[in-house]
Amino acid sequence: MSVVTAAGVTVISLPGCATALNKFGKSNSQEGVRPLDTPYLGKGLIIASLGQLASQGIIREGESLIPGGDALKSKDIIIANDKIAITVGVLSPDPWGYPVGSVLDMAQVSGTIQNNVADSFKSGHLVASDDRLWDMRLLMNSWDSWGPSNCGTPTFEIVENYTFDNTSAANPALKVSLEYKENSAADPQTFTDPLIIETYYSLAPGDDYVKVKSLIINNTAKTFKSRATGYNFSSKSTSLTSPGRTVYNENNQKAQNDFIAIYNPEYTNGLIVPGVEDVYVGTGYADSYSTYDYLPLTQTEIVAFMRTDAVRDIANTTEQMLDIKGVPASERVVISGILLDDAQNPIPNGVVGVERTDGKAWTFVTWVAANQNGEYEVQLNRPGKIDEYRLYGMEENYAITPDSEKLVLSGAMPAGDNVAIKAAPLKLKKTVPVTVNVTDQNGNPLYSKIQVLGIKRNVVDYLANNLFFTDFDGKGKNVVLVAPGEFEIEVSNGIDFFAKGVRFKGHTDKDTQINITLDSIGDLRKEGWYNADLHHHVNKSDACTSPENFIRSNLAAGTSIAFTSDHDDSSANIDVTTLIGKHKLDIEHIPAVEISASWSHFNVVPKSKKARDFMLDLSEKTGGKYKFDQYDLFKNIVDSVHSKDMYFIANHPWISYGLFYAEELNKVPGGYYGQYDLIELNAGVSEASNIKTMESARQRWTKALSGGKKYFLTGSSDTHDVLDSTGTYTGLARTFVKVNDKANVLDAYAEGLALGHGYASYGPLMFPSDSQMFGETFKVQKGDHFEISLPVKSVNGIAKIEIFGKEGVVSTQKVNNAAEMIFTQNVKTDVDNWYQVVVTDSKGKSAFANPYFVTVS
Repeated sequence: MSVVTAAGVTVISLPGCATALNKFGKSNSQEGVRPLDTPYLGKGLIIASLGQLASQGIIREGESLIPGGDALKSKDIIIANDKIAITVGVLSPDPWGYPVGSVLDMAQVSGTIQNNVADSFKSGHLVASDDRLWDMRLLMNSWDSWGPSNCGTPTFEIVENYTFDNTSAANPALKVSLEYKENSAADPQTFTDPLIIETYYSLAPGDDYVKVKSLIINNTAKTFKSRATGYNFSSKSTSLTSPGRTVYNENNQKAQNDFIAIYNPEYTNGLIVPGVEDVYVGTGYADSYSTYDYLPLTQTEIVAFMRTDAVRDIANTTEQMLDIKGVPASERVVISGILLDDAQNPIPNGVVGVERTDGKAWTFVTWVAANQNGEYEVQLNRPGKIDEYRLYGMEENYAITPDSEKLVLSGAMPAGDNVAIKAAPLKLKKTVPVTVNVTDQNGNPLYSKIQVLGIKRNVVDYLANNLFFTDFDGKGKNVVLVAPGEFEIEVSNGIDFFAKGVRFKGHTDKDTQINITLDSIGDLRKEGWYNADLHHHVNKSDACTSPENFIRSNLAAGTSIAFTSDHDDSSANIDVTTLIGKHKLDIEHIPAVEISASWSHFNVVPKSKKARDFMLDLSEKTGGKYKFDQYDLFKNIVDSVHSKDMYFIANHPWISYGLFYAEELNKVPGGYYGQYDLIELNAGVSEASNIKTMESARQRWTKALSGGKKYFLTGSSDTHDVLDSTGTYTGLARTFVKVNDKANVLDAYAEGLALGHGYASYGPLMFPSDSQMFGETFKVQKGDHFEISLPVKSVNGIAKIEIFGKEGVVSTQKVNNAAEMIFTQNVKTDVDNWYQVVVTDSKGKSAFANPYFVTVS
């Protein structure tokens, strides 16, 4: 058949497969499959490339039907009616480095059709909202190494009469075909013949949601074993949530928790994935998963439904889920009530959260917005007992409701269809502002982070938080919002590094002005030690931190250099630099980026002003906001980074999208290339992964003794959302470097980083002298001792100090929680070796030095 591909028009023949009935009871219809060389322009629907729309004057060349969209290439495909529009990437790359064919943009459409959809967009009678989506795509085995170089030839076709399921009429749909033959750690066999992946995007005229179906067709003689397959849903710098599928036991048809919601004050997006086994929610993205064995000569189907609404709640998504599953009226319940403040006045447009219990734990099910009169109504599936549900209110400037005060529904469950239950009024308390003044032991004001303890961040997180940071213009002064009555806060500045956190219990009747003193080690820049969290996101792709909060969090963490590294998109860099300059803040900034290929991620570190200016420049002459090609061969990516005068970090190298993992599975495009510079210890991954990373670094240090390249360590948190008190936080791990040229701090920091003149730490501090600096090579006579003398400090107290060499642990010294000491050790050396010092504090937090290299003559 003739089809349009990312490279143009070609002819392919897809293999046949025995037809399998889909989950909704009807086999797929594909009559009238045709190439996309001419668009589909129907009365109520369009399927067309951007180039085709531009040629008809509907949009301007180089623009999208969706304002602010990221898919802007001429062959990218728009699917739109009068309610919703999406763009499928053809020439525009997937932002995660995966194959093309994913949904890159989504918008709500408003207005009325005049004649037909195309003419109505052209005349302005139909208008799309700004883009609300970063990406929605199929993952074949979680975040594996499937990418543009190993997905076959992508093809894009229109199916003129496509029947999605037995409840849908035949309508045109877009069909995207790819190939997949990746192995995995759990299934290491080699595959010669691929699976065929066919994904259909179906939008009926008048519908306010898009139907998505992926067929995984195995025409081979092999089984693709244990594949975690499902859809990823990535937000555009806003929050996501899902209750997941493992919360409470209920048959699949009635379950109301297999969805993902993207939300902010302006809109919500919903992705419904019926029957999914589980959902993993990260910061800015969520993945739905079911585990499959793809048997020979079988076809497997995965479906999803995607919508966007200009509302504050997700009730449209959760109610549609009941409709999709065919839950009858007899199995539904409607709960209504009113939201009041502590003076018994209605709270207009407040939000009501609904939680459900399995008898062991509560988890949220949905939330609904009240009207102007504070009244709300929400449709749920019928529980066995009414007290399986509980409710609570949320709104800005109102206190987060503690679990003990949430309203558990009570009474008998009435019989009948769509049973109506009136809940007792939900009451919210106004927050009380508490001023907290923070200084060190010498009276110097400090930037700080303050956490309100004993409460969790709202599930609708923009309505209320439990974390606060000092503002730019109020060093030492903080205003915290707490519930009336007793409260407890924790105040910190550089916690675990420079000062212990201090807790304070108070009552709003008397404690609205508080003075907190932190016993601080002080500013290490005076001694030439600068530190940075060398993997930190701001507000692009899956990150949810505003530039303002990014800087506030760095100031409170005591980092001397703020480092920005969003996925591929560098446009937040200039915002951060501008804010630091505008407010004359005492912190440096390294603008960077995280190169995000499907198989591995990498950070770059500019080592000169020219390189930093390149990362700040968004003009077309520097590539705009996308500076590097994550689809290129590994060698070319490394060489490109070096050509821009930057160092190259292998991020989280032992997770499923890390360099060492890809190397082990022979998944590095173009083969492994050893000319990168730095190896990351990442606080956002498992301890086991970091242990393996440390072992790999030590193996490379041993090879360096025989002339191999020297790689050095970085420490970082990989923070995406600084207001999330349950995850990583700014500076949880960081990289200290000795800087001797204070006139050119950023150049000197980058140079010292590459020379190994520093260490990665989760808390303890080390102060090697310039004459015995980490990363350097020292000569001793055979049989003599290499004498280590190293001042160390820890606000938590030092528990032990270890020395590692190429044979393993050389020595271990236990310490009785000393705050500071000079660690000395004479190491007898008969052969060339390296020695690494690891300091661990009383909380189990460690600092990992770069090695001393010792040669014997």
